[in-house]
Order: sequence, then structure tokens, then C-alpha cells
Amino acid sequence: MVLERSVKKEKLAACQLEYSIRLNEANDAGMEIRGLMVIKQTKKTRARQRKQAITNWKTIGRKVIHTVERLGVDYAQELLHSYNCLIDEPAGAVILRRDTVFPPPTRSMVS
Repeated sequence: MVLERSVKKEKLAACQLEYSIRLNEANDAGMEIRGLMVIKQTKKTRARQRKQAITNWKTIGRKVIHTVERLGVDYAQELLHSYNCLIDEPAGAVILRRDTVFPPPTRSMVS
């Protein structure tokens, strides 16, 4: 909760005075220095952040494995380690971008 935006100025000053501590004695001008503890809250707990990081790693791992299965090790390595362009062969000048849609893999079911 952000007090500065949700509370009137008078009530904010009263809350800050109530929850702050005095850091030194009053000086000649009659002003005292006070410290206010600020509690920062995040929307995600550490457990949720950890779970999300694990989920992201698993998702990326599945994508890498799927890419290797579809395209082969050498081709997938070029794809995964390049930023924008996959390969530029002089013979065919094949350039694949990240938004390129690959055809589904063809697998023969042997029983």
C-alpha cells in the first residue's frame, strides 16, 4: 500500500510522526531528525519467484530438446546460439529468422 497516494496529507504526516523514531536531540532551530522505516512489499513471494524460474527453465529445456529432435543437433545449435539469423549459406543464401514457422516433423511409426 502506498500511503502517499491513498491518504490525505494531514493523516500521512500524523502516521509518519507516529511510526518514525527520533534519531537525535532537538537542535538550536528546534527541529529534530526522525527516521521512518519503509516496508517494501512485492506481489510475488520468493517461493512463487522460485517456482516461476523453475517453470521457465523446464519450458526452455523442452523447447531445446524439441528443436534438436526436429532440426538436428548442428542446425539447432546454430539456431539456439545465434541472435537473429540462423545460417547464411553462400550456395542458397538461406536465412531463417526467429519468426519462421518450421514444418511439423515427419516421423515414421515402426511397430
